Parts: sequence; structure tokens; C-alpha cells
Amino acid sequence: MKILFRSLLKFNLSAFFVFFVFGVIVFLVEPRSPNLKFAVILVLIFAWFIFGNMKIIYKERKAIVESLKRGSIEVAASAIEFKEKAAIRAKEKMQERAEKESDSSTPSSKD
Repeated sequence: MKILFRSLLKFNLSAFFVFFVFGVIVFLVEPRSPNLKFAVILVLIFAWFIFGNMKIIYKERKAIVESLKRGSIEVAASAIEFKEKAAIRAKEKMQERAEKESDSSTPSSKD
């Protein structure tokens, strides 16, 4: 998963740099009216950004699935462990209550 995050970070930083450069170019040119050329370039850059991220995620899909499987197994193991500890604690509580009830039901001898 670290490889996935690193590659996504690299790609997104480069995409941010491209967006920034394009924004600086547009700011320096200062189009007075809506410009179709800039709009098309912006749509192409945005499509490159979306498809680049999707390509990276698709390439690392096996690692993602394996990580999710390991995580779900770990969660299931923790749930089973919690269930076992809760059952032990419930038995202890029941024994304590039974002892308290037996102590309170026995008459105390007063002289």
C-alpha cells in the first residue's frame, strides 16, 4: 500500500504543478472574454488528472485487495477475541452475583 500512496502522491504533485503552471499562463495572458482554447486545454488536463489516478489505482488493485483482506481478517480475529473475553467476564459476574445472593439469603446468627 505504501507504493500506491507514493505513486499517487507523485502523480498528484505533478498534476498540481501542471495546473499551477497553466493557471500562471492564463493569468499572464489575461483573456478578456471566454476563450475556447483555454477551456479545451483545461478539460484535457483535468481528464489526464482523473485517468492518471484511475490508472495508478487499477495497477495497484491486487495490493489494495490484499490489504483489505488482511484488515478484515484482523478485525474478525479481534472480534472473536473480544467475544471470548466478554464471555469470561460475564461468567465471572454471574458467579459474583450468585455468591452475593447466597450470602444475603443465609440468615445471620445474632446472639
